[in-house]
Amino acid sequence: FEPITMQILQGRVTYNEEVLNGVVYRRELWQISSIDNKVNIAVYNFTTSLSADFDINAAVAALTKQDLHGDTDCPISFTELPDGIFEGIKTDCRDSSNGHHPAYDITFTCNTFIVRVPAAATEATDQGSYVFTRVKDRRFPIPNVPDGYQFPC
Repeated sequence: FEPITMQILQGRVTYNEEVLNGVVYRRELWQISSIDNKVNIAVYNFTTSLSADFDINAAVAALTKQDLHGDTDCPISFTELPDGIFEGIKTDCRDSSNGHHPAYDITFTCNTFIVRVPAAATEATDQGSYVFTRVKDRRFPIPNVPDGYQFPC
């Protein structure tokens, strides 16, 4: 996950890349909005290459609205709980099983990201939860933050 700034999507945008066994299989741009303790994310997929030598800065600079596609009726939604915990659901609108899109339950904090893979998902891996924990302090700068912003982590 990397916060980015781009002309064709306004507001807060994060680049998301998913890799399995060294192979990139999904690249997305997440347009993020929030009201009170609710966070909503509109997901846009790239139509560009999934090659490993991908340059995010060059790709984003060259994107047009026609390069982005996604189902804006299929957002990601999170609720902020006490102590900096977020819980939510990411529905995978690119996947369908018996006419339904699988929904991944997600919990994350500043240092941990837990994803429960639903039985309806097409992953070739075992079903269950994946837990990702930050092992070193690698953070991306957050663009366009207001003066006086205090990073909660």
